[in-house]
Amino acid sequence: MKLSKWSKRTWITLGVLVVLLVALRIALPSIVKHYLNGVLDDGIEGYTGHVADVDIMLYRGAYGIDSLRLQKVEGDVPVPFIDLDRIDFAIEWPALLDGAIRGKILLDHPQVNFVDAPNEADGQAGDETSEADWRQTIDELFPLSINRFEIRNGEIRFRNFTTKPAVDIAVNNLFLVATNLTNTEDSTNQLVSDLHAKAQVLGDGDITLEGGFSLLEDPMPFDINLALENVNLPVLNDFFLAYAGFDMEKGTLDLYTEVATEENQFTGYVKPILKDIQVLSLKNDPIKPRRLLWESGVSLVSFIFKNIPKDQFATEIPISGELNNPDVDVWKTIVNVLKNAFIEAYAPQLDNDVDLSDVGVSKKELKEIKKEQKKEERQKEDKKWYEFWK
Repeated sequence: MKLSKWSKRTWITLGVLVVLLVALRIALPSIVKHYLNGVLDDGIEGYTGHVADVDIMLYRGAYGIDSLRLQKVEGDVPVPFIDLDRIDFAIEWPALLDGAIRGKILLDHPQVNFVDAPNEADGQAGDETSEADWRQTIDELFPLSINRFEIRNGEIRFRNFTTKPAVDIAVNNLFLVATNLTNTEDSTNQLVSDLHAKAQVLGDGDITLEGGFSLLEDPMPFDINLALENVNLPVLNDFFLAYAGFDMEKGTLDLYTEVATEENQFTGYVKPILKDIQVLSLKNDPIKPRRLLWESGVSLVSFIFKNIPKDQFATEIPISGELNNPDVDVWKTIVNVLKNAFIEAYAPQLDNDVDLSDVGVSKKELKEIKKEQKKEERQKEDKKWYEFWK
């Protein structure tokens, strides 16, 4: 049966549309790549960027970028600020089922390089441009609100190419997940988003980070706990020589910190614990008298104020105040050095005694609150024993 003239025209039209759609699908990655390179070149003042390739996955509502690099324009910085193998942007389907159109980002093996230098132009910290430029660029790369952010096998490096020896401290094998960034799950908690991360530093050290925050609030409140353990101090000798003028013969470092912040106020502590440390060694090659004197002084102080049974030098440093004007309690830090040395050694663990309820509370009030909490805990424990023996 012959097709009517109208039917032939219809089929031809449909065929042309199919060909155009196929051609558009084939050309789409190149179009998006050209657009992204334009955004990265012009979006962030002081930086230029480039992507090598783009993949479009319409069936997933996603697209991927291969080999994204962001380089500082001014100064003599030999490494890019951001260099990542792969980045995937996609619609987060669970959020869509809840009635919200949200996205998720996955960074595969990103490397971020922070560079310190005497000349500010040769340094690199990402703060050379405004926060608004960074946010606008991210919005142009992926216009949906981000509800999940993930990093796999990330790397963060701190470098100084001008010191002798040069400094290169690496945090690698970074795995990070931040969820519910836009509160699609309608959390009733004050901190609606969760953050979990782990990494390695300088090969042997382990980092764990747990916390919560609320990205939708301004200023953003957060409550985080961080533990850095088993760092072999001699591996940091390039850093010590460059910034402190001495090196370590042996020793390990554990560091614990808890910080909570709300309404631009924060409170917390940093607890460094150095074990089995030795700074001065006369067995090595002779060193300059000035450095020898300095290392002797450091060794003497660490020996006098170390806890001999635990062979550790430690303190707890209280920190509080405004985020842009932090206050370090120096006197309490010194007292805590003496406490660790002569009364009771600090335990290598998080204290778990800092949360949002502590923010903005004076040190005296906070001490009374903690005292009352311990009193209530003792009363509960005494009651349990009374009921047991009864």
